Amino acid sequence: MHRRMRRSRACALIMWLVASVARGGLVLDISPVASTFLASEAALTGFTAYQLDISTDDGALISAVDVSLVGPFHQRYSSDVGSEPTPSGVPSDGRGDSHLPSGVGALIASGPSENNGLCYSPMPCSSIFDYGIGTYLCGAWEVPASGQTDTASVAYLVVPDGKEHFVRGIVEFTTPTGTYRVHVALVPEPGAWISPRRDWRRWRAADGN
Repeated sequence: MHRRMRRSRACALIMWLVASVARGGLVLDISPVASTFLASEAALTGFTAYQLDISTDDGALISAVDVSLVGPFHQRYSSDVGSEPTPSGVPSDGRGDSHLPSGVGALIASGPSENNGLCYSPMPCSSIFDYGIGTYLCGAWEVPASGQTDTASVAYLVVPDGKEHFVRGIVEFTTPTGTYRVHVALVPEPGAWISPRRDWRRWRAADGN
């Protein structure tokens, strides 16, 4: 029972898939990657970082990603010149700042964008960083043909412990077989854990594909 609770706490995912083309497959993975953070957020406690990734289970190449997420996300703004958002960063970087992948070489269609209420963070603001809780992360990008693979990093989310059920969002991605939409909810409740790969196979079986 304790093991099951820890597992559901660590990575609980409810996933629905609506596909414009009902063939091909998707694995959506949300993994906890940090509960202790690197500098400059080493003193941040009461939060867990999650890495959100997608991959196709039929080997189809991902050519575009569109992300729209809402929830309580810990944010770090650069305050050396005003208060500047930092919505892009390295996946699973172990820091206390929620962001979308930097997408080196990607063709940016919109954003990335985030907000920061500049309050409710246990981290004090300084002459370098402004900390707070934001309520959204969004952005869209195309992947150059030379960089396309069957996997894509989607977001790095730093979420207050006990508030994971407020995280909601939509991820759209494009492959040669069509454009797909995934509705995401992070729900760390006992018994709520669903294997993304198992859930996808059940959906395909029900659809007859």
